[in-house]
Amino acid sequence: MKNNRDERVLTKGIDIILNSSERARDLTRSLLTFSRASEDRFEAADLNEILSDAILLVEQQIAKEGIRLIRNPGRLPHAWVERGRLIEVFLNLISNARHAMPDGGTLSLTSREEGNRLVIEVSDTGMGIPSSNLGRLFDPFFTTKGPLNGTRTPGTGLGLFTVYNVIQAHGGQVSVESTQDQGTTVRIHLPVRRGPVVTAGPAPVRRA
Repeated sequence: MKNNRDERVLTKGIDIILNSSERARDLTRSLLTFSRASEDRFEAADLNEILSDAILLVEQQIAKEGIRLIRNPGRLPHAWVERGRLIEVFLNLISNARHAMPDGGTLSLTSREEGNRLVIEVSDTGMGIPSSNLGRLFDPFFTTKGPLNGTRTPGTGLGLFTVYNVIQAHGGQVSVESTQDQGTTVRIHLPVRRGPVVTAGPAPVRRA
Protein backbone atom coordinates (compact mmCIF):
# COMPACT_ATOMS: atom_id res chain seq x y z
CA MET A 1 0.00 0.00 0.00
CA LYS A 2 2.76 2.41 0.97
CA ASN A 3 4.66 1.76 -2.25
CA ASN A 4 1.57 2.50 -4.34
CA ARG A 5 0.99 5.70 -2.39
CA ASP A 6 4.61 6.77 -2.85
CA GLU A 7 4.40 6.08 -6.58
CA ARG A 8 1.26 8.22 -6.89
CA VAL A 9 2.91 11.07 -5.00
CA LEU A 10 6.02 10.77 -7.17
CA THR A 11 3.96 10.71 -10.38
CA LYS A 12 1.98 13.77 -9.28
CA GLY A 13 5.20 15.59 -8.43
CA ILE A 14 6.67 14.82 -11.83
CA ASP A 15 3.50 16.09 -13.55
CA ILE A 16 3.70 19.35 -11.59
CA ILE A 17 7.36 19.81 -12.54
CA LEU A 18 6.69 19.11 -16.22
CA ASN A 19 3.70 21.48 -16.33
CA SER A 20 5.68 24.22 -14.58
CA SER A 21 8.58 23.72 -16.99
CA GLU A 22 6.25 24.00 -19.99
CA ARG A 23 4.71 27.17 -18.59
CA ALA A 24 8.16 28.69 -18.00
CA ARG A 25 9.17 27.73 -21.54
CA ASP A 26 6.07 29.38 -23.02
CA LEU A 27 6.65 32.53 -21.00
CA THR A 28 10.30 32.70 -22.03
CA ARG A 29 9.41 32.12 -25.67
CA SER A 30 6.83 34.92 -25.61
CA LEU A 31 9.24 37.39 -24.04
CA LEU A 32 12.03 36.44 -26.44
CA THR A 33 9.73 37.13 -29.37
CA PHE A 34 9.69 40.81 -28.43
CA SER A 35 13.38 40.98 -27.52
CA ARG A 36 14.26 39.66 -30.99
CA ALA A 37 12.01 42.11 -32.81
CA SER A 38 14.89 44.33 -33.93
CA GLU A 39 17.10 41.35 -34.88
CA ASP A 40 14.77 39.65 -37.34
CA ARG A 41 14.50 40.91 -40.89
CA PHE A 42 11.57 40.97 -43.26
CA GLU A 43 11.82 38.75 -46.31
CA ALA A 44 9.58 37.38 -49.04
CA ALA A 45 8.56 33.93 -47.78
CA ASP A 46 6.14 31.06 -48.28
CA LEU A 47 3.73 30.84 -45.32
CA ASN A 48 3.16 27.13 -45.94
CA GLU A 49 6.89 26.55 -45.55
CA ILE A 50 7.02 28.57 -42.32
CA LEU A 51 4.04 26.65 -40.95
CA SER A 52 5.77 23.37 -41.83
CA ASP A 53 8.87 24.52 -39.93
CA ALA A 54 6.73 25.18 -36.85
CA ILE A 55 4.99 21.80 -37.11
CA LEU A 56 8.34 20.03 -37.34
CA LEU A 57 9.19 21.28 -33.85
CA VAL A 58 6.09 19.82 -32.19
CA GLU A 59 4.75 17.01 -34.39
CA GLN A 60 6.14 14.21 -32.21
CA GLN A 61 4.52 15.70 -29.11
CA ILE A 62 1.23 16.13 -30.98
CA ALA A 63 1.25 12.46 -31.94
CA LYS A 64 1.99 11.37 -28.35
CA GLU A 65 -1.00 13.36 -27.12
CA GLY A 66 -3.38 11.49 -29.42
CA ILE A 67 -4.02 14.51 -31.63
CA ARG A 68 -4.70 13.95 -35.32
CA LEU A 69 -3.05 16.56 -37.53
CA ILE A 70 -4.74 17.60 -40.80
CA ARG A 71 -3.00 19.89 -43.29
CA ASN A 72 -4.95 21.80 -45.95
CA PRO A 73 -2.26 23.88 -47.68
CA GLY A 74 -3.47 26.14 -50.47
CA ARG A 75 -1.32 27.58 -53.23
CA LEU A 76 -0.03 30.90 -51.90
CA PRO A 77 1.99 33.80 -53.25
CA HIS A 78 4.76 35.04 -51.01
CA ALA A 79 4.21 37.30 -48.01
CA TRP A 80 6.60 39.91 -46.63
CA VAL A 81 7.32 38.60 -43.13
CA GLU A 82 9.79 38.12 -40.32
CA ARG A 83 10.19 34.34 -40.47
CA GLY A 84 11.26 33.81 -36.86
CA ARG A 85 8.37 35.79 -35.44
CA LEU A 86 5.85 33.97 -37.65
CA ILE A 87 7.17 30.63 -36.41
CA GLU A 88 6.57 31.87 -32.84
CA VAL A 89 3.01 32.84 -33.81
CA PHE A 90 2.25 29.41 -35.24
CA LEU A 91 3.85 27.65 -32.26
CA ASN A 92 1.69 29.68 -29.88
CA LEU A 93 -1.49 28.83 -31.76
CA ILE A 94 -0.61 25.13 -32.02
CA SER A 95 0.22 25.09 -28.29
CA ASN A 96 -3.17 26.61 -27.44
CA ALA A 97 -4.93 24.03 -29.59
CA ARG A 98 -3.02 21.17 -27.94
CA HIS A 99 -3.91 22.34 -24.45
CA ALA A 100 -7.58 22.63 -25.43
CA MET A 101 -7.56 18.89 -26.29
CA PRO A 102 -6.10 17.13 -23.22
CA ASP A 103 -7.78 13.86 -24.24
CA GLY A 104 -6.89 14.08 -27.93
CA GLY A 105 -8.76 15.46 -30.91
CA THR A 106 -8.15 16.96 -34.33
CA LEU A 107 -5.88 19.88 -35.19
CA SER A 108 -6.50 21.35 -38.65
CA LEU A 109 -4.12 23.80 -40.34
CA THR A 110 -5.49 25.51 -43.44
CA SER A 111 -4.02 28.14 -45.76
CA ARG A 112 -5.57 29.95 -48.71
CA GLU A 113 -5.58 33.22 -50.64
CA GLU A 114 -8.57 35.55 -50.38
CA GLY A 115 -8.27 38.60 -52.63
CA ASN A 116 -5.24 40.58 -51.49
CA ARG A 117 -4.93 38.62 -48.24
CA LEU A 118 -3.37 35.33 -47.20
CA VAL A 119 -5.38 33.39 -44.64
CA ILE A 120 -4.02 30.87 -42.14
CA GLU A 121 -6.51 28.98 -39.96
CA VAL A 122 -5.65 26.93 -36.88
CA SER A 123 -8.67 24.89 -35.75
CA ASP A 124 -9.12 22.40 -32.93
CA THR A 125 -11.91 20.15 -31.69
CA GLY A 126 -11.26 21.02 -28.08
CA MET A 127 -13.34 22.38 -25.24
CA GLY A 128 -13.91 25.80 -26.78
CA ILE A 129 -13.92 29.22 -25.12
CA PRO A 130 -16.86 30.81 -23.29
CA SER A 131 -18.33 33.71 -25.26
CA SER A 132 -17.80 35.96 -22.22
CA ASN A 133 -14.03 35.51 -22.61
CA LEU A 134 -13.69 36.11 -26.36
CA GLY A 135 -13.34 39.88 -25.99
CA ARG A 136 -10.37 39.51 -23.61
CA LEU A 137 -8.28 36.90 -25.43
CA PHE A 138 -5.69 39.39 -26.67
CA ASP A 139 -5.28 41.14 -23.31
CA PRO A 140 -1.84 40.64 -21.71
CA PHE A 141 -1.78 38.06 -18.89
CA PHE A 142 -5.37 36.94 -19.52
CA THR A 143 -5.52 33.15 -19.81
CA THR A 144 -8.20 30.51 -20.30
CA LYS A 145 -5.80 27.71 -19.32
CA GLY A 146 -5.28 25.92 -16.04
CA PRO A 147 -7.20 23.50 -13.81
CA LEU A 148 -10.05 25.96 -13.22
CA ASN A 149 -10.61 26.18 -16.97
CA GLY A 150 -10.35 22.48 -17.73
CA THR A 151 -6.74 22.24 -18.96
CA ARG A 152 -3.84 20.53 -17.24
CA THR A 153 -1.22 23.16 -18.04
CA PRO A 154 -1.51 26.72 -16.66
CA GLY A 155 -1.05 29.54 -19.16
CA THR A 156 1.08 32.67 -19.12
CA GLY A 157 -1.54 34.94 -20.66
CA LEU A 158 1.02 36.14 -23.22
CA GLY A 159 0.47 33.71 -26.10
CA LEU A 160 -2.39 35.39 -27.96
CA PHE A 161 -1.13 38.81 -26.87
CA THR A 162 2.11 37.96 -28.67
CA VAL A 163 0.23 36.64 -31.70
CA TYR A 164 -1.86 39.81 -31.93
CA ASN A 165 1.11 42.17 -31.74
CA VAL A 166 3.25 40.24 -34.23
CA ILE A 167 0.44 40.05 -36.79
CA GLN A 168 -0.36 43.75 -36.31
CA ALA A 169 3.30 44.55 -36.99
CA HIS A 170 2.92 42.64 -40.28
CA GLY A 171 -0.10 44.71 -41.32
CA GLY A 172 -2.43 41.79 -40.65
CA GLN A 173 -5.42 40.87 -38.52
CA VAL A 174 -6.34 38.07 -36.09
CA SER A 175 -9.82 36.78 -35.27
CA VAL A 176 -11.12 33.96 -33.08
CA GLU A 177 -14.29 31.90 -33.42
CA SER A 178 -15.17 29.41 -30.71
CA THR A 179 -18.05 27.25 -29.53
CA GLN A 180 -17.92 25.55 -26.16
CA ASP A 181 -17.50 21.77 -26.32
CA GLN A 182 -16.96 21.97 -30.09
CA GLY A 183 -13.70 23.79 -30.68
CA THR A 184 -11.92 26.96 -31.68
CA THR A 185 -10.62 28.48 -34.91
CA VAL A 186 -8.01 31.23 -34.96
CA ARG A 187 -7.82 33.00 -38.32
CA ILE A 188 -4.84 35.11 -39.41
CA HIS A 189 -5.00 37.51 -42.36
CA LEU A 190 -1.73 38.78 -43.86
CA PRO A 191 -1.19 41.00 -46.90
CA VAL A 192 0.04 39.45 -50.15
CA ARG A 193 3.40 40.53 -51.51
CA ARG A 194 2.86 41.34 -55.16
CA GLY A 195 5.56 41.50 -57.83
CA PRO A 196 8.83 39.56 -58.08
CA VAL A 197 10.12 37.67 -55.09
CA VAL A 198 13.08 39.40 -53.48
CA THR A 199 14.82 37.61 -50.64
CA ALA A 200 16.61 39.47 -47.88
CA GLY A 201 20.16 40.44 -48.80
CA PRO A 202 23.20 40.74 -46.56
CA ALA A 203 23.30 43.42 -43.94
CA PRO A 204 25.11 46.59 -45.00
CA VAL A 205 28.74 46.83 -43.89
CA ARG A 206 29.61 49.82 -41.74
CA ARG A 207 33.10 51.15 -42.21
CA ALA A 208 34.94 53.07 -39.55
